[in-house]
Amino acid sequence: MGTRHAEGIEQRQHVIYERRKAVGSKAAERFLTQFKNYVKALKFKTAMHDAVDAHESIQSFRNRTRWEQGLDEAIEDSRRRDPKRALKRINVEDAEISIELQAIDVDVADLKAFIDGIPKRAIPKIDD
Repeated sequence: MGTRHAEGIEQRQHVIYERRKAVGSKAAERFLTQFKNYVKALKFKTAMHDAVDAHESIQSFRNRTRWEQGLDEAIEDSRRRDPKRALKRINVEDAEISIELQAIDVDVADLKAFIDGIPKRAIPKIDD
């Protein structure tokens, strides 16, 4: 893969990241309190860990969320990272956010098609 392709991939990934972050911020502004209430009502840390789709081990999550501030941060981080999942968890539909998330899904599919369209080079066998 050439430098031109790598730069194209990186640029597209950055655009997707920024758009997802913006939508996540919008969802957090509108529904963070509802989502916090939902997560905090769960009885077990494992359920909370699953609800926020934590990208850390359950033990790290338990240590991080031992205090209220840590749990609030984990919830907020999660909502910014994956607003679609958060809204689904609390059974909320927001037309504006849904449209923006669908546009991001299209961007992701376009990026995948771009990557799939990059000519592949055979790797020479050197062990024979």
